[in-house]
Amino acid sequence: RDGINNTTTIPLGVHTFDILEQEIEDSKANLEIANYSPVIGSCGFIREQKGYYELIVAFGHILNVYPNALLLIHAPSSFFSGGEEEALFLAIESEKIEKHIAIVRSFLSVREQVLLLSCCDVLILPYRKTSRSIGYGTSAAARACLATKRPLLVSDNEYFEDLQGEVFKIKNPNPQNIRMAIELMRRSKFAKEKMLQRQEDYIKQHSWPETAKRHFEVYQQLLTGEKANA
Repeated sequence: RDGINNTTTIPLGVHTFDILEQEIEDSKANLEIANYSPVIGSCGFIREQKGYYELIVAFGHILNVYPNALLLIHAPSSFFSGGEEEALFLAIESEKIEKHIAIVRSFLSVREQVLLLSCCDVLILPYRKTSRSIGYGTSAAARACLATKRPLLVSDNEYFEDLQGEVFKIKNPNPQNIRMAIELMRRSKFAKEKMLQRQEDYIKQHSWPETAKRHFEVYQQLLTGEKANA
């Protein structure tokens, strides 16, 4: 964005769904994860920049503190993951956490994905900065996580540059820092409640209807030179 004039940046919108608690309980039962706690979740294709390897290693240490924890990942199958998938499953085997991890590989509708992630107590997107990094406010996964209204931990990089108090940012998403951030969010009721309130405000301002209005205003001004009254 730097050095480029006459541009308007509009981050992705957030879906709003009315998901019932009974739906969440039924989903947990179907996944056979109802007896695990806490459930830590993540989502996205298995790619180098997603930070899954660091999350797997961190989760191995988390089990020392929470021996009944579960790591739930929504990672749809893709044709472009290649060796990255194999490396992930080798890491799972190496950390000996097979009985404490559930990976959902099917493609889901947005509502189905939000329902799945709503089964989690804490969500985390520990993205790493790589040559594949795209830029400002481009994480659709973050929007799905925000729609669950669950505590969300993210790495401190450009993917999540538009998010501030709505999330907890991890400066350097290595396994130790990931573990510490998850433990902090589990133990600090104040930090959790403050984040969830900020999320409520963010969703109201950045729901898809509100985001559509911003797009309309930009297009209207571009075509007519006048600001739209949307």
